[in-house]
Amino acid sequence: MKSMNLNPSAQKSLFQKAAAKAGNDAFQIENGVLISYCGNEEEAMIPAGVTRISKDALLNCTRLAGIVIPESVETIGEYAFGGCHSLRTIRLRPDDPAFPRDYSLVPLLTEELKNVWKMRSTGDYSASANMAVKYPLMILDYLHTHSASLAEQIRQQTRKIMKDCIANRDVGMVAVLTQEEGLFDAECIDRCIGMAQGQSEILMLLMNYKNAHVGFGDKPLKL
Repeated sequence: MKSMNLNPSAQKSLFQKAAAKAGNDAFQIENGVLISYCGNEEEAMIPAGVTRISKDALLNCTRLAGIVIPESVETIGEYAFGGCHSLRTIRLRPDDPAFPRDYSLVPLLTEELKNVWKMRSTGDYSASANMAVKYPLMILDYLHTHSASLAEQIRQQTRKIMKDCIANRDVGMVAVLTQEEGLFDAECIDRCIGMAQGQSEILMLLMNYKNAHVGFGDKPLKL
């Protein structure tokens, strides 16, 4: 995706401008149900108020690199995102930070989205799901709600989330996680620091968190 190396505010601006080009006319919507999308832009925003994405609605939208699925959506039909091989970011709101993933590598992407969407509706993210789908949406959900229950679930899954972040070199999500005090205990932060060797931006965020919230004891801080 073209905006991956930009700062967060530039990412948001670029995404919003590109998505606006698609316009609501590119979406066929009936009674709150998204029937199909005929746009050819790299970014698209499903209009707020849509409650269901029907079967095959975005099937084979091969140019689509980023999409906003609004929080009004309650259900996602079969194969709704099948063949979206260029998809890299999924947001809940157009001003959300980007947590890029290569969704072409996710088998049965639509099914994974459906499963995670059910988790969003209940607020319970304990079930198994593909990490590339589950964790970006889980963190975005937390950024919107700041739910204490969701914070505890993130705390319980921090190591798995960080493993996914480091594998995808996702500095943005690590920046979000390290702004929240209490997500990492001493053992967890040390393991994450070990995993992040060779990724200077992520490593610095983790080291700064440890210095601020956990401490280094008698060991000097090295960045």
